[in-house]
Amino acid sequence: MMLDIGGIIHLIQFMCVQINVILNLKNLLKIERGWITNHRVSLQRKKQSEQ
Repeated sequence: MMLDIGGIIHLIQFMCVQINVILNLKNLLKIERGWITNHRVSLQRKKQSEQ
């Protein structure tokens, strides 16, 4: 019986880790997108100031 409970707890921990990894990846993608758009905007501003 103890083994079953341990197995279930292990599964739950594993699921939590998977969910955290997915959430972290989503956040990284958001940050990357934000960085790319900021970079583009700053490049456009540089072009405008040069003209």
